Amino acid sequence: MCITAGMQWHKDGVEAAVLLTLVTVPFVLFYTVRVHKLCRSIDPAAATVGWVPLLITTFVLSPFESGLIPPAKNLFAARRILRAYANVDH
Repeated sequence: MCITAGMQWHKDGVEAAVLLTLVTVPFVLFYTVRVHKLCRSIDPAAATVGWVPLLITTFVLSPFESGLIPPAKNLFAARRILRAYANVDH
């Protein structure tokens, strides 16, 4: 979005970029919660982001930040869980 605005694209280009971003946000939020539920089913103490913090982040910041920060936190938590599982002798 910053690149689009910085390059001073035509108004229609900026509108299209914003529209495409907003269309993808609900799907990102949905999969963020799916990762949260999966991580919590494996490790109940996992530091992941669920629905309530996700919705608060969406309303306080913006859909753009809520589509970046909470999913990244959940993916890092999932990475920790997977690494711990990989280090266990089977």
